[in-house]
Parts: sequence; C-alpha cells; structure tokens
Amino acid sequence: MGILPEILFNFIGGITGDIFNKKYINIVSDFIRAVILLLFLHFVDLSSSEYMYSLALLKVALSFIGVFVAPAIDGIIPEIVLSENLLKFNMKYTLFLDVIDIIAPLTVGFIYLTLGMHHVLVLDILSFIISGTLFCFIELEKIVSSMEIEKKIKFFLNRGINLILIENFLFSLVIYPVLDIYIIYYFTKVLGFSDFKYGQYQSLLYLISIVTTLFLFKKIEKISKKRTYIFLILALGMLSLFQKKMFFCFIAFVVLDNVSKFIRARLDTKLQLISPQSSFAKISSIYWTVSSIGVITGNFILSNAIDKNLISAYYTVIAVIVSILLLINSIFLKRQ
Repeated sequence: MGILPEILFNFIGGITGDIFNKKYINIVSDFIRAVILLLFLHFVDLSSSEYMYSLALLKVALSFIGVFVAPAIDGIIPEIVLSENLLKFNMKYTLFLDVIDIIAPLTVGFIYLTLGMHHVLVLDILSFIISGTLFCFIELEKIVSSMEIEKKIKFFLNRGINLILIENFLFSLVIYPVLDIYIIYYFTKVLGFSDFKYGQYQSLLYLISIVTTLFLFKKIEKISKKRTYIFLILALGMLSLFQKKMFFCFIAFVVLDNVSKFIRARLDTKLQLISPQSSFAKISSIYWTVSSIGVITGNFILSNAIDKNLISAYYTVIAVIVSILLLINSIFLKRQ
C-alpha cells in the first residue's frame, strides 16, 4: 500500500521541492510524521485485534508525507557535496542504508517482543524528531551561475531522458525483483528452509555483501560501467544454470547486491551532475517514480515466471537482453 502514494504523488513532492526550501521541507515533514504517530498512539487501541487496519492507514499516511521528503533530500545532496565527491558519497549513503536495513529490523523486533508495539511507535516518534532537529544544522550555500544552469539544461535534454526512462527503468526491472522476491522463493521453496533458517542466511548474505562493498569501495572509480554489467550478466547466468547449487546461487546473490549498489550510486551521481539545480527535485521525483514502476513490473514478470516454472528461461532472457544493451552502449560510446 505504501508504494501507491509514491507513484501517484511523487511529482507533487518534486514541484514542492523546487519551489520551497528543501531543508525546511524535511524539517516540517519529519515533525508532521512525528505528530501523526503521536495521534495514532493516542487514539488507536493497540490491544485490539483490528489495529492492523489502522496500521495500514498509518503506512499510507507516512508514505504520502514521504513523497515530499525524498525529492527534497535528493535535491540537498548536490548542494552540500562537491561534484567530484558525489559518487563516493552516494556509495557511502547506499551502504549506510544497507546497514540500517540489518540493524533496524533486529532492533524493532527486539523492542516489540520485549516491550510491545507501544514502545516501537515511541522509538519511531523519537527518530523523526531527531531527524528533523539534525536538518536544522544543515547549511545550503551552493550558488550556481545562470550560464551553468543553461549549460546543464541543454546537457540534460541530450542525456537525461535516456538516464531516467531507460537505464533507471531497466535497472529497477532487472535487479530489485531478484533481491526482493526470488531470494525469498529460493531459500524457502527451492531449498525448503524454514523462515528462521532463511533469516540466518539472509543476514549472512547482507553481512558478506557489506564487507565486500567496503573492500571494493576505494576502487569504485576504477570499476567501469562495462565491468559492472559483465558481473551482472555472470550473476544472472549462475542463477539460470545452478538453481540447485546453493553455493553458486549464494555467490550470485552477493554479486547482485553489490552490483545493485554500484549501478544505483552511478545512476544517482549521473542524475545529480547533469540535472539543473532549479529543477532537480521535479526530475528526481520522476526518476524515482519510473524506478518504482520498474520494480512493480519486474516483480510481476518474475512472479509469473516462478508460478509457471520458467525461472531458468527468465534469467537467460534477462542476461541476453543486458548483454545486447551493453554491446549497443559500447558501440555508441566508440562512435562518440
């Protein structure tokens, strides 16, 4: 349910982000979300069996506020980070989010089991208050000349559409469904693991992936786009050929997770570098909407492939498509 407000209202958040001060949008949004949670905590009976319906509505409400936050945060990054440091910053940011994805569920699960849902919501409220307070200390001072804006607009019209509508969509279509859907299906259905055992292997996978990313971090600028996509093709090939071999599939999942970080960091950096600052929030909102549509489409295709037992064919076709696109891209770059 939470993804629907993002798709439907992302552009409104982008327009708002370009009109108003991005710093204050984040501050106000964080405190509004804290107030919504406070109201939920005050009026909803958490001991009732029907409070899950209210929880679903809460998710939608928080996601709606989130459509104003995401473009504003994306717009702040190019204003506070030097252009030459954007790629490394985006990689660190992606890695930080991965660490949070491991720590947060464990923390919330522990608090829920030991103290209850009430304390989980209190922790959420405090996190939004702290986040909003920290935004107060950010200074936005980057000034862009009108000549630079005009140059960026021309460059964006040449390259931006391809980046947003093609590269971003295909990346979201191919990689995220594998890491969101197939990894669960593989461990629980193909290998027959229990939910607990799957959780252990997933945690191990994330930890190995984070360690691998940290090892490769210093070399990120030397790892070419071509090499990254070759690793993507190899990982997809391993999933296609070695479905019953856990070792090869585990390695493929680690590679895909790292590839997803590298490609996402490069796409985000490219968008930040070529987009006019005055329109960045709107462009960012379109960028993430296209990404969400790509994920939904990919999830639908992969789910159907799983239902019809066409997993090997699915990965083979995807690997061939990526190979063709990589070849076309190489020819195009040579001609330029």
